Amino acid sequence: YSLSAEAKQAKEKLAFLQEKGCDVTFTGDEEDVLKAWVKTVETRPGSPEAAQALMSLVRYHSRKIVDENTKKVIQAPDYVRCALYCDRLLDPRAYTGRGLAPDAWRDLRSEALYLRGQCELVSFAPQPRAKGEPEPKCIEDASLPRAVAFLRSAREAVDPKRQDLYK
Repeated sequence: YSLSAEAKQAKEKLAFLQEKGCDVTFTGDEEDVLKAWVKTVETRPGSPEAAQALMSLVRYHSRKIVDENTKKVIQAPDYVRCALYCDRLLDPRAYTGRGLAPDAWRDLRSEALYLRGQCELVSFAPQPRAKGEPEPKCIEDASLPRAVAFLRSAREAVDPKRQDLYK
């Protein structure tokens, strides 16, 4: 809202913060956000921030994006990247939950296991899509037993008291 009072004062406040040595960045488009998440993962591997960034990448690549006005799919899920980011997050040599509350790590890990299973399942048996709808990127060697194993692991990992996660 460029006409708001806060926006009019922003230029002065940003200059002041920069003079004080603060790193001031602007929120950009979707690509900038994705690049920032990838940069966090690459520069701070194993950290809680990198784990959160990986989970954000997993969620982004696992979803279908639909235009609110036309109701048409404008971006199909990328199950290949989603699985790649899940695998990185689930690698116990890199991510152990250190720095995160145990409940938060359990929720993050169980969601990653669930979404990793979904990647395998949807890639194994892709759903028909509407004419003109972008095609999801599926895992070439998807396996139903692997999907079941990930989904079972997710169910075992999730806190049964968390009804929103327990499926």
